[in-house]
Amino acid sequence: MKYDALCIQCILQVRLREINSAVADRDRAIELSLKVVEHALKLFRDGCELTRIASSTYSLIAKASPEVVNYYRAAKMDSIAYSWSIIRDLDRYVGDLRGFELFKALTKISIAGNAIDMGVFGHEFRGISLEDVISRELAIDHTVDFYRHVKTGGRKIIWLFDNAGEAVFDLPLIDELRRLGNRVVGLVKEEPGFQNDLSINDLNGSRIVDHLDEVILTGYSGATIHLNEISSEARRALGESSIVVAKGMSHYEYLIDVNLGIPVLHLLIPKCDVIARTIGVPKGSFVALLKL
Repeated sequence: MKYDALCIQCILQVRLREINSAVADRDRAIELSLKVVEHALKLFRDGCELTRIASSTYSLIAKASPEVVNYYRAAKMDSIAYSWSIIRDLDRYVGDLRGFELFKALTKISIAGNAIDMGVFGHEFRGISLEDVISRELAIDHTVDFYRHVKTGGRKIIWLFDNAGEAVFDLPLIDELRRLGNRVVGLVKEEPGFQNDLSINDLNGSRIVDHLDEVILTGYSGATIHLNEISSEARRALGESSIVVAKGMSHYEYLIDVNLGIPVLHLLIPKCDVIARTIGVPKGSFVALLKL
């Protein structure tokens, strides 16, 4: 996706916040901040695609400052613990639902987890109420089309995770997809990961892995599945799949301009004006957008 002027502000603010939050040595923090700003501005001037700019600038920080990686590791563990504390009460809200109504409710819950995002300037996570989520309307609702595609089973579904805590909110929908007879394969980022996104250490250190039929490493730790960067195994898995479920804004930003040759279901909350305007929905709304 091409960037907007607001994207420059967002990426730089997030990168500088990471450094200031994690690097105690002020001289190092200043030096690294200047390097990041110079690197980012060059990429913007060169017209690089937005998710590649985000990935490259974070990679620069992660290599130079282990403190930032550890800062996110701690944040991810906290968010995963928080998410389990919420999702354990799920039956209270969906226990009486069946069929498509249950499927739609679980899709909303998966979308709700996308609010746990540390990578959008100006976005503040305020917690998740399952009761509010279940009653929430979808600004774009392609859940019927998605359900028709998977309800008879036999599909190989690639799941592109986003934020680590969000992954816990994905699990009820993943479980339902598997109960319907589908196979769900998680494509997971290498270490050190990207911001607070789910990476392989987060997966192996939690119960999330138990809900997947297979896990494939992307061989890459960028914001999304840049096809020229990910492993041949990950590309092969994409080519053999029936549908991709892509969580969050970064996957949307990249894949909206990429033809994978198979349907892609985008589940996200647009947390900035640029993405909201691109999709054509209010900021903060729930989106289930099926790209055929």
